[in-house]
Amino acid sequence: MSSATALNLAERLLRAAGERPDLRIDVGESSTTLGVAIDAAQRVSAALSDLGLRPGSTLVLVGTNSLEYTVFWFAAQIAGLQAIMMNPEYPADLMADPIGEVHAAAVASESGSVAAGDGHQIDYSAVLSGAVSVDGVLRAGDRRGDWGTDRDPLDIATLMYTSGTSGKPKLCAQSHRYLLELGQYVAETFCLSPADVVYAPLPLFQINPLGYGLMGAVCGLSDFATSPRFSASRFWATVAEYHATVLILHGPPVQILLKTPGPTGTHTVRAAFFANEEFLSRFRISLGVAGYGSTEFGGLTHTRLWRHGERVSIPEGMTALAGRARPGVEWRLGTDGEIELRAQRPGVFLSGYLRDGVVNPTPADHGWIRTGDRGRAEGDELVFIERMGESVRMRGEYVPLSYLDSVFAKLEGVEEASAWTTEDTAELAVYIVGSPDPSAVSGLLDDLPRFMRPAWMIQTDALPRDPGVGKVQRRRLGEVEELARRPLV
Repeated sequence: MSSATALNLAERLLRAAGERPDLRIDVGESSTTLGVAIDAAQRVSAALSDLGLRPGSTLVLVGTNSLEYTVFWFAAQIAGLQAIMMNPEYPADLMADPIGEVHAAAVASESGSVAAGDGHQIDYSAVLSGAVSVDGVLRAGDRRGDWGTDRDPLDIATLMYTSGTSGKPKLCAQSHRYLLELGQYVAETFCLSPADVVYAPLPLFQINPLGYGLMGAVCGLSDFATSPRFSASRFWATVAEYHATVLILHGPPVQILLKTPGPTGTHTVRAAFFANEEFLSRFRISLGVAGYGSTEFGGLTHTRLWRHGERVSIPEGMTALAGRARPGVEWRLGTDGEIELRAQRPGVFLSGYLRDGVVNPTPADHGWIRTGDRGRAEGDELVFIERMGESVRMRGEYVPLSYLDSVFAKLEGVEEASAWTTEDTAELAVYIVGSPDPSAVSGLLDDLPRFMRPAWMIQTDALPRDPGVGKVQRRRLGEVEELARRPLV
């Protein structure tokens, strides 16, 4: 059976391990083969079953790039679980909400220290030996499970936080079909084969490295490599170390790499996503891939291949030309230029958003879903222009602005607060009415992950509001009279 006809992730992973057991998985200085990884994952899936976790049970997976994290994700899929992919840098209250909301059967982390509510607390640091620590007790699987092979293509495989939101992060449900077809599409777009090494150095709880990178590699039977953290200074040395042939990146890392020294010698990279003309030229890469997609809409709905030296003059720039839609996806532009998408069969896009413990389908007009993005047509190709709503991205992560509003507004002495960027420096700032205690502000900053920490706190008399509904108008925050501006980082 080919990867295109696998019904679920468990089946695809087991089949890939049988077709190419020597497929290498490298994370930092740790390395194994797919055959060894899947053997360990099957034993751990049996241990999970012994706990009472059945296909369809929800498990919260907290962590980021490590070999243990990757193999445990394999185990969760082989067990047929729904895995919520949780950023370990999220504040405790953001983690606690979905754990309680879905009545998670277990919460897994590499230290086993994340509170599990009424579920089991799992430490997956020993997963490579086929064991996990559950509620402080080491459990080793004494057989090899494969319960997930009975999952339906439309059953939920993962729940992933969306990017591009200005409010509280939303959990987007993705089916087995979603991830399988995305991986196969990436494998076909890049012509991946066992001769390739796919390097995706971004956090695996995001769709770019998990869907394009890991699933693309599995479907293409290519070696896969990632890093515990993206490092611009070590990037090209790591590429050389892994003999990477395909890079999976996105806009901000590409811009960072263009500002840092390139490789000191030759490299083996033949193709890169998300590469602009300057990136291909400077680093001597033959093929670049631009595209359009999101966590909600199949990961990738459009792609455009660029050959080294190719030129297309459009005002938005080379990477804005997202290209043609992938098979099974239709697109159109609304009257206001909003990009609208429709999948020709269920499961290709998100299954819905998690609300109050239930996955609610996304509202659609005869199958057409509004994306909130503005675009235009260039012949039969899509050009992405901008996000229509309000979003801010820092350190490669979209910042939950409403969450920042709420935590700063809770400080004693603050009447109201709203987060946005400064007009002069484009840095993240929190605009406040009031005068909080500096030590309380410092304590709050210490509890926030780095990408959520405002660079400035700007005091003003009043926040600009819509005269009708009274909603704060973020885009007008730069117009307010500043009473004081204090650096926070």
